[in-house]
Amino acid sequence: MEALASGNQLDAAWYSRRQFSGWRCVLEFLNRIIITYRLSDALQESLTGLNAYFENLSVKIVTILTKRCYDNLLPVRSIPTQLRMANKRTPTEPSSFVPSILRPLKQFFDGQGSSLKDGYLQQYSTEVFNHVTQR
Repeated sequence: MEALASGNQLDAAWYSRRQFSGWRCVLEFLNRIIITYRLSDALQESLTGLNAYFENLSVKIVTILTKRCYDNLLPVRSIPTQLRMANKRTPTEPSSFVPSILRPLKQFFDGQGSSLKDGYLQQYSTEVFNHVTQR
């Protein structure tokens, strides 16, 4: 009888260890989910702040590029005066000033802003062009 009792105790101990192992796996899994959720929340919060910062930075970039392009637009004002003074024919080709107007935009995306070219070239170019043409 003692052999049977010690066998039951062994079975109970084995079952207990097996249950503990199973629950430990479940707890580890739940812990990973909780940690992942917390990390996901922290990452999302950081990205929200970063996106707000980048939007502000984008506004500043567009403002600076607009000013630089607008500065290149100033010589265009002299074209009518030049044409009146010389009694020249009406031009049939763009002025030599035209390509220089948006040159700062091209220089930015070819230089310092090259990493932004894929994602923001279209957006920034459109905004700068609209601002410059409204002046």
